[in-house]
Amino acid sequence: MLSSIQLTDEELLLRPFRLEDASHLCWAVRESLNELKPWMSWATDEYSEQTARDYITIARARWDEHTFYAFAVLRENQLLGACTLSSVHSSIVSAI
Repeated sequence: MLSSIQLTDEELLLRPFRLEDASHLCWAVRESLNELKPWMSWATDEYSEQTARDYITIARARWDEHTFYAFAVLRENQLLGACTLSSVHSSIVSAI
């Protein structure tokens, strides 16, 4: 069940992105554009809150397909970034 998955230690919380994270995700991306642009094709000056909402919507749908797992990384309820598992093949998931 997507909404109940959480990974945590004493300091950090990893959980699936929620639509209400979009504004914070947008801010984090825009704050890091200089570092992201050389490596991430999606990191552009046009990145917007709508782009973040679209990403979260797609990421959640792909989670249900077991092909992509996007985690929001938080500390004290503040979004620090993201962590993803991608290129997950169904044959591997079904074997686990």
